[in-house]
Amino acid sequence: MGGVFRSPLQQVLLTDVPAAAVPALARVLADAQHLLPAVLGPPGLAEAFARAWVALRGGAFRPGTDQRLYRLDAVTPLAGPGRLRSVRSDESALVAAWVGEFARDVHARFGPGEERIAGWIERGHVFVWEDGGVPVSMAAAHGRTPSGVRIGYVYTPPDLRRRGYAGALVATLSQRLLDSGMDFCVLYADLSNSTTNALYQRMGYRPVSDVRDYHFDTEARS
Repeated sequence: MGGVFRSPLQQVLLTDVPAAAVPALARVLADAQHLLPAVLGPPGLAEAFARAWVALRGGAFRPGTDQRLYRLDAVTPLAGPGRLRSVRSDESALVAAWVGEFARDVHARFGPGEERIAGWIERGHVFVWEDGGVPVSMAAAHGRTPSGVRIGYVYTPPDLRRRGYAGALVATLSQRLLDSGMDFCVLYADLSNSTTNALYQRMGYRPVSDVRDYHFDTEARS
């Protein structure tokens, strides 16, 4: 038993679907004339989908980032100087710039546009950690379901790292989300960043599964 769905960024997300079903899934989407920038899922299944997709639609694919999905049900607090607050409407330019820098850091080939970022801010889904009245780190809480929420776009400028900001931000934000009624929080971490993976585990995040994304060159040019 598994599933396949499209994210708001239009990539295909796979869970543990039967391997034999992957070519059929690719054909259904190809027949519907969908444009896909990428597929994300368990490495073997995601690669199989990518191969099936380019066989049907042409072009090429390339592997992206190996990531680990984590889940948190209870927070182990991490202290850091400063405090958590929601982003203000007049900070949209800062958020857009930091989202762009985050995308470059993780080698993402696509991301949320200005309209989507503005919607996140309007709905109160973007947070900063503030130290001395200055924003020093950022995270978004989006992808909400009735029971859980995903934390993403965790970013601290290079000259402000290694001061405990990101850890305090994510731990405090996770606790706030649980206190608001969420049963759990999830997030993805780049497997090549051992520091980040260790940090998330220290605050209570536990591994769920590993995934890899594959990007389609034809869709990137569409």
